[in-house]
Amino acid sequence: MNLSISRLKICEIKWWHWLSNLLLVQILAACSQVSSSPPATKVSGESKDEIVLAFSWEDFDDKGFDPTMGWNYYGPPLFQSTLLRRNEDLELVNDLAQNYTISSDRKIWTFKIREDVRFSDDQPLTAEDVAYTFNQTKESGGLVDLSALDKAVVKGNYEVELHLKQPRITFINQIANLGIVPKHAHNKNYFRNPIGSGPYRLVQWNPGEQIIAEANPYYYGTPANIKRLVILLTLEDASLAAAKAGRVDVAHIPPSLAIQQITGMNLYAHKSDGHAGLMLPYIPNTGTREKLIEILHSNYALFAYAQGETTTGVVLHHGLRNVALPAITLQFASLGELFDGSVLIEKVFNYPGLGDATVQAALRSDVPLLLGIVFFSATFVFIGNTLADLSYQIIDPRIRFGKSA
Repeated sequence: MNLSISRLKICEIKWWHWLSNLLLVQILAACSQVSSSPPATKVSGESKDEIVLAFSWEDFDDKGFDPTMGWNYYGPPLFQSTLLRRNEDLELVNDLAQNYTISSDRKIWTFKIREDVRFSDDQPLTAEDVAYTFNQTKESGGLVDLSALDKAVVKGNYEVELHLKQPRITFINQIANLGIVPKHAHNKNYFRNPIGSGPYRLVQWNPGEQIIAEANPYYYGTPANIKRLVILLTLEDASLAAAKAGRVDVAHIPPSLAIQQITGMNLYAHKSDGHAGLMLPYIPNTGTREKLIEILHSNYALFAYAQGETTTGVVLHHGLRNVALPAITLQFASLGELFDGSVLIEKVFNYPGLGDATVQAALRSDVPLLLGIVFFSATFVFIGNTLADLSYQIIDPRIRFGKSA
């Protein structure tokens, strides 16, 4: 679920999935087309030719807009088109492709593409551009995983084959997300000056500040009524502040801020195909098991067996006491990782807490708050190490505080 606030009086909302991952444009698209399908929402008002949006778009702000290097690899790009796309119901439909077939061994995907598509520089898009994009992406080592691709082969001006190393039906997701770049204009500066066949073209980009885009006059689809987008690259709290000040028409906000009311703006919640994953830190420790096996085969363990000690007794009295020391050290030292985990948990699930405060303090360069948080976390690490030292005496009687002999 995504949340946006808008001061636009939306005439008719239609969710354009080719911009669905760009939450801001999902709201903008409300005024841009008249469709025969039932509208999701209707309110009175007029559409605008230019709108200003506040959006935290960190994923591309330092990487640029080159799909071969990963620009918007998780969804449809803004300035380029894809062979396939997902519609408002998240169903795969043709975009650049007119149709496609898969060979009986499921290793060759054959696409016939549209013949009426032109890039924003008025050059035609052909199978050469499609093959170049897939081959270049495979060799670039960017964020897009095309390891399953063997090669892309041109079979005609508007026909291309994608040869896979082995069958992989999920490869269709990469096909639907990879924007096609022009072979004639793709160079080392492309990420700053992208040329594509998407609905918009880049006019200006000030990293960390704003992006200005205009409707692509050569776009083969239905032209957007919103002709110009001014996207302010802001943090979530700054987006809300800009909305309160009346400087933006649409702002993307987290659920934790959605309870605030802003005069003249409406709150919209809508479904999205965005997703997040959480990987918990772990330290593989195979040494504990190996050490226990070594102890159970040591001379003093064998002597204990010879005296009639059971296996359980040998493990409890000799094995665990010896292997517990490094294990305890590791566990108490991991207390500091609670703060690392809190940052992940709070950012993923939008929980306010110390982790989120750490991130915001770092982004705002709030040195006093950062020093306090670091001191607090360092105290936990110190306490953990102290508890570990005290536990050593209980587990291993050979460790005692006192004077040496």
